Amino acid sequence: MISLNSDCTGCGACKFACPKDAIEINYSRGNFLEPVVDLDLCVDCGFCEKVCPNNITTNNKNIKSVFAGVNNDVEALKKSTSGGAFYSIAESVLSMGGVVYGCAYTEHLRAKHVRVDNIENLVRLQGSKYVQSEIGNTYLDVKKDLESKRIVLFSGTPCQIAGLYGFLDGDYDDLITIDIICHGVSSQLFFDKYIKWYEKKHNIVVNNYDFRSKENKGWSLSGIVIGDKKGKEIKRKIYYFSEFYYFYFLKGTIYRSSCYTCKYTNTHRLGDITLGDCWGIESLNTNLSIKNGCSLIILNSDKGINLLKKTDIELIEIPFEKVISYNRQLVEPSIKPQNRKSIIDRFSDLDGKDIDRAFKKEEKKSIMIGRIKYLFPSSARKLLSRIRNK
Repeated sequence: MISLNSDCTGCGACKFACPKDAIEINYSRGNFLEPVVDLDLCVDCGFCEKVCPNNITTNNKNIKSVFAGVNNDVEALKKSTSGGAFYSIAESVLSMGGVVYGCAYTEHLRAKHVRVDNIENLVRLQGSKYVQSEIGNTYLDVKKDLESKRIVLFSGTPCQIAGLYGFLDGDYDDLITIDIICHGVSSQLFFDKYIKWYEKKHNIVVNNYDFRSKENKGWSLSGIVIGDKKGKEIKRKIYYFSEFYYFYFLKGTIYRSSCYTCKYTNTHRLGDITLGDCWGIESLNTNLSIKNGCSLIILNSDKGINLLKKTDIELIEIPFEKVISYNRQLVEPSIKPQNRKSIIDRFSDLDGKDIDRAFKKEEKKSIMIGRIKYLFPSSARKLLSRIRNK
């Protein structure tokens, strides 16, 4: 029988490996996704432990090449979090008759993995959702597609990719995986509490929450909320320094325990392709137009290399060493903040209004610094810094 501990990632592989349907993935201890075992059905067969990413040696891939990339489709680029690489890669798979799996908002901003088989619905998988998605039955659906000889592109966090490989008990020629550069994941229940507070405060029904919308401040840590207020659609700008959920997520305060000891934060990647923001690209003096974002694309297998050749992405090969300093999650997990337990308890016990009140009281300095950064362009901040240091 599976033994729960702080290393559980909530990937869900154990549920689908169980021959007796004795496992469900629910929100339990600490409000995070975890397996719950029905002891009356469990026969101690050990299949759940066999497929658990923490108990298997995954076939980690070595990095073959690293690129900065920008999607040449301007409209797709505008709707993407960074450089639109995922959209172009997924578009190529769909054009070959394949299917794409990734995280989308479902009923009232519920983050779940879904299956997309047409270009019209691909937009659902675009954009960052800073919450752990529920895998649902997608591992089973992936297996059915692969057995039907469909090309499958599966995108997720490294632990979700590991869970998929564990469940499939190996790799398939028609399976292509993308692991994202992940800092950590938070709980859907925490996000729900925040959204409930946000709706009450602003008297709206939130229909979409885009953490990284380029409609706001371009390629940056800012976003847009789209809501309905008395039958009228409205948009509100959001910034990481003014919203408690956004702030605590980026600070790494509300991740699940396993994120702080993540075994996948290294250069031996699980996915055929690794994607993230190509922060720091401006320091490399490339000819890429990065105003609307730039993707970091790491190729880890021949499958990844061959698929990238079919995309419409402007690419510049860059040295991996230059990337690490801006993407520490490629070499080490997020550091657990000292106040994590108190903040997690706060999210569990208090309502959104009280959480917001405490946040604004305790993080006055961070909020002020954040506002200053967004009021002044980077060139002005650098000038002020030089003046101050003279």
